[in-house]
Amino acid sequence: MNRLLCFFILFWAPAAWAQGPNGLDFDGTNDYVQSNCTGVSGSGARTVECWVKTTANCIPNAGGLQNTLVDWGTFVTAGRFTVNILWNNALRIETGGGGISGTTPINDGNWHHVAAVYDPAGGNNKFRLYVDGSLEAQGNIPVGINTGTSTKVRLGRRIDGVNYFDGAMDEVRIWSYAKTSSQIAALMNNEICWDAPGLLLYYSFNQGLAGGNNVGEITVYDQAGSFDGNLNGFSYTGNASNWVEGAPVTGAVFSTAEVTSCHAWTTSDGTTLMESGTYEEALESAAGCDSIVTLAFDYAPIIGDTAAISDCDVWVTEGGQVLESTGLYTEALTTPDGCDSLVTWAFTRLESPESTIEMTTCGTYTDNAGIEHTASTSFVEVYPAANGCDSLVHVELTVLEDLETALDVTVCEGENAVGPDGTVYTEPGVYAAVLTAASGCDSTVVTTLSWAESDLDVVATADGWMATGVTNATWWTCDGLTEVGSDVVLGAVAPGLYYASTESEGCTFVTDCVEVLPNSVEDLERQPLQVLPNPASNWVEVKWTHAADQITLHSPLGAPVRSESVSPLRNRVTWSLPDLSAGWYILSVSFVDGSVARTTLRID
Repeated sequence: MNRLLCFFILFWAPAAWAQGPNGLDFDGTNDYVQSNCTGVSGSGARTVECWVKTTANCIPNAGGLQNTLVDWGTFVTAGRFTVNILWNNALRIETGGGGISGTTPINDGNWHHVAAVYDPAGGNNKFRLYVDGSLEAQGNIPVGINTGTSTKVRLGRRIDGVNYFDGAMDEVRIWSYAKTSSQIAALMNNEICWDAPGLLLYYSFNQGLAGGNNVGEITVYDQAGSFDGNLNGFSYTGNASNWVEGAPVTGAVFSTAEVTSCHAWTTSDGTTLMESGTYEEALESAAGCDSIVTLAFDYAPIIGDTAAISDCDVWVTEGGQVLESTGLYTEALTTPDGCDSLVTWAFTRLESPESTIEMTTCGTYTDNAGIEHTASTSFVEVYPAANGCDSLVHVELTVLEDLETALDVTVCEGENAVGPDGTVYTEPGVYAAVLTAASGCDSTVVTTLSWAESDLDVVATADGWMATGVTNATWWTCDGLTEVGSDVVLGAVAPGLYYASTESEGCTFVTDCVEVLPNSVEDLERQPLQVLPNPASNWVEVKWTHAADQITLHSPLGAPVRSESVSPLRNRVTWSLPDLSAGWYILSVSFVDGSVARTTLRID
């Protein structure tokens, strides 16, 4: 077997995308950058910093407008995190419904470094503002902070679509922890490494040609991860609304390197490379990154090398060997660079965990694939496992039905109805009550509620009192203790108070009490009141036995139709009756001792 010595070739060249240091100018009218980063939500610690240069008037009561630098969250009280320039043209932090402002104007047309910090462990000074590395203001906002996720991180415009930024911006950084004064001051004048701990988003804006034609350069790249931002409204030409010269920060040196080796390769930061590919390495100084290297590594292992491989499925080696189970496999290869290679593949076949669960739901269930199940069934859910392989969950789904019951309920007039959920109803109608069935599903009871009614009434006739609106009735004394008749017409009964009742739809309906007056000669002679003639036509004479003060004629239903006050010295009165209709009437005399005498009068 021929053996070639291991070698590497290293080429250095400037990275194609590093054309800065540049910044981005916003026109204050419609320019903004929208990222896909949700920022830090809730009450998590955070730091936002950037460089800004502006001459905009930001004081609303002096003809200016709030200028928004960085914003994200939900537009409710305490739900957003807004870094802006406002009162006194100074830096301000708002959470929606409250904020803290600095005092130093920063709209002097010079570059200024600004930072806003939220530190949940900061006691009475959880919010801090810094300008050019110095503490500007600190304190707490009364409404607190509970940042939402409705709108992702946005530069140059508030999340409700207003208050654009008019000026240039550079070096936007969002950290997932609260930086101290010294930490802010240490790195504010330098571009930083994208792998800095806690760095959530980093826009260095080192793109495009400052002040040139940048049409098509519509994305700002996130050096910290994958939260690139889309440019909106920019003109991409000239010295405004375009890529411009950036802030006075020290930039990193970008370069590329190509390495080919028959051995595993160790980078300057101690990372061992055993697979060909492109790798990025940051060479750091105390202030940040001295240089950033993109390494194109071509690995050609030599005799005796061992390569560790893991996969969730079978794996095919470079020589075409199919590895299906965990173990050590040896393969003789010749690399494209001429290295003879006897490779031992240490292959680990990762497990795809499987489990079975039983689920019970009411009505419907939507699985992870968005499929809605309305009947009991079996299916498989796929989840990512900790080892990177899919985890298969076999689901045995039982779908229970939501129940619905219809009831027709009739309630007696004057009563209330109680629904199945305890609600008291006082009006007829259709009511739905949602209960929990024994299965745990909703049980809806729809009740059609009506009130039983009756047209039962009583009128006075020549034959006496009669119940109307019904075909049968029962008469009772008004104390409800004695039944005196079971016909619509009240028969011959002793003078007194009576009412009629009837049964309908399971309910008992009753009338008001009516009075039966004495009408026999013997009864009348025993009464302190006499009426002659009776029946009468044009006139009637009323006599009484002891001192009275009022005489009144009532209709059969008790409504007064004529009344006259009389002297206690009189014992009779004569009335003409030309204006009264024929029928039965009730005549009463009120005596000064408080008693009342009544009798009936027939007018023909």
